[in-house]
Amino acid sequence: MSAVFYGLLAAGTVFLNVIVILTFFKVRALLIPASFPILSLAMADVFLASAVMPLGIASCASGHWIFGAVGCKWYAFMHTTVGLSSILHHAVLALERCLTIFEPMKKHFDRHTMTRTLAFLWTLVSLWSLCPILGWSAYVPEGTGTICSIEWHSKNSLDVIFVVSTFVFFCFVPFVFIAVCYTAIAFHLRKVSKTAKRTWGKNSQITKDGVIVKRKAVTHGAIMVTTVMITWLPYAMVAFYTLLGFEKVKLSALVYTITSIFAKTSTLVNPIICFFWYRRFREGTKKLCNRVMDFFLRKHRRASNTSQSSKIIWYNGKTIAFRRSVVDSCTTRTQNDRGRSS
Repeated sequence: MSAVFYGLLAAGTVFLNVIVILTFFKVRALLIPASFPILSLAMADVFLASAVMPLGIASCASGHWIFGAVGCKWYAFMHTTVGLSSILHHAVLALERCLTIFEPMKKHFDRHTMTRTLAFLWTLVSLWSLCPILGWSAYVPEGTGTICSIEWHSKNSLDVIFVVSTFVFFCFVPFVFIAVCYTAIAFHLRKVSKTAKRTWGKNSQITKDGVIVKRKAVTHGAIMVTTVMITWLPYAMVAFYTLLGFEKVKLSALVYTITSIFAKTSTLVNPIICFFWYRRFREGTKKLCNRVMDFFLRKHRRASNTSQSSKIIWYNGKTIAFRRSVVDSCTTRTQNDRGRSS
């Protein structure tokens, strides 16, 4: 069952994130610095689903990890890197939106600044994820032994420090930062809305637009924070439960596997949020779909026109051959008649 779910998750991740990537590159108006984190995450998720998740799917189907120690390290390293960077990408998005709303006339992130920020982010997370390979903690099979992750069960003080540091600096702190950014946005827009009501009146269009913007920003922040919590909180709770070493109620191996795979559903969250929340992205996706449909329609028309032309040529060729046979037979008869008369 876990192999089937994992396979569907990988297929959905590739399909949805490829649509995101194609939309950005086909509709260049969407490719602005604020959208770079979304594009970066989409590329990482496609790579993860196509080059890493198949190892877990095959192992889940087999009932045990089948790719050895090297494969286990590769699998856990990539999942750790992409998982931790996903939360940091959301933090960058929250910061960019917060700065833009507070200082709309100032350009905080141009292409070079955003590219350097994301490059630093990926470098930082990659170096941190290398620590278990270099000896600080370890990557081992977890749960039912079909997937690999950080060693949660170790009682070694250095391993415990690594696990606690990972959750504090790459999960808890970014999560609080995201919540603070969107809370600040909500309070700021509330203040702007009150000012607009005093200046232009409660029923003016400017005031109504301000209220709509406030609601959208607050709702978007709530969606972002909630999705991060839903996907990662169960796995984090299980990991901390294991780390603290409670022995009265032991969790089954299946719980570790289910929460780990469920945390990987975060790869589906980003494209879904992009499509259903960002109007410009939704319009860009529709443009991409229209272009794809036009391409296939033109291809179908060309194929049908070629088929009709072939039929016409075939019929014309058949007619010409028939005419030639008639002419040849008439010529032969004429020659025979002349020979008899002579």
